[in-house]
Amino acid sequence: MTLKSLERNTFIFVIWSIVYFYCLNWFLYNNWGFDMFYGWHWRYIFQQWWYDGWIIQGTYYWTFVLTLFLAIPVWIIGYCFFMTIPYQRIYERLFWNQIYGRKTKALQKTSRKIRVQKKRSYKEIRPKPLSNTFTTPASKSADNMMIANPSLEQSFPLKENTHFSHRELSDDLDFNMNSPFEENGATDELMPLDLTQEKKEPVVEDLVQIMETAGCHVLTNVAVNDIEIDWMAISKDKIFFVQKDSEEGEWLADEERFNNDDPLWYSESSHRISPVTLLQRKQEHILSLLKTAGIQMTGQSILVKDKGTIINAEDMMATWAELKIIVCRTNLGQPDELPTFQMAFPADNEKPADEKLNEIKQALNIK
Repeated sequence: MTLKSLERNTFIFVIWSIVYFYCLNWFLYNNWGFDMFYGWHWRYIFQQWWYDGWIIQGTYYWTFVLTLFLAIPVWIIGYCFFMTIPYQRIYERLFWNQIYGRKTKALQKTSRKIRVQKKRSYKEIRPKPLSNTFTTPASKSADNMMIANPSLEQSFPLKENTHFSHRELSDDLDFNMNSPFEENGATDELMPLDLTQEKKEPVVEDLVQIMETAGCHVLTNVAVNDIEIDWMAISKDKIFFVQKDSEEGEWLADEERFNNDDPLWYSESSHRISPVTLLQRKQEHILSLLKTAGIQMTGQSILVKDKGTIINAEDMMATWAELKIIVCRTNLGQPDELPTFQMAFPADNEKPADEKLNEIKQALNIK
């Protein structure tokens, strides 16, 4: 037990004891005239009642005796109960958030480490000039002539030019020379380069073939009432609900509810309801329809990141495992910590019987 926990428990013990025994004494005194803080009343019970063989008769005295016997157990139970209450979370929801408004969950959890890959600015990685000559800043006049600033030339001495540059030669002689980096000399503009990110090769997978090879009957673009699912892979006693997430950009995943609202995924400029939550709702609805039709099947949700990046995927693995949902990647989905669809999809499934497959299609009104 840490010092902070000891201080918290001691504070709860003192406050609870004072409030409890004050209320108990008020209850005993108003109903039976017994003051538990007055010693003579206790001596009266032991001398006049206990040693003289007092017989308890009537509900009035039975209630008094039971109240005395249950006083200590109720005090201990109440203390244990108040120790389990998350006071800090209640304070934040009732007071802090009312003052400062709703906070992003990623900013509220300071103990949770989220790895965010920060993009470098283009200004920090722009191509270096072809010459190592230090050129002073210049101002442009009205007739498009460049005039050097003499004050800056004094503060920054020029380096001796020891490198030959074709571009400087073309500027001095006032004629065009094609850059070796330009295609057929068609343009003079240098395109911005992103040197911080390596070009990722897409993961080429045939999802339907992977599911069929694993022993499942695959239904594509399933529509049940207002619910749409990309694939339903049906085995003998299990249905895999497979949904693509093709939202581009970088996303911060969060699967915890806040003020009974749906969990949200956040990007730099927007947010959306967690696709994990939406897929689980679809699974629960379809399985309930099958149960109503007398078909017992278990379900497994699989979210496939097709594009974009989940920047805190590694930290969310344990949370997705608790929710019993598989999150994987294919095509341009990132990060690499997510398994590919072929690695994530369970193998060695048993194909369903044709009769059962027809019953499922009929119950869900699928052709």
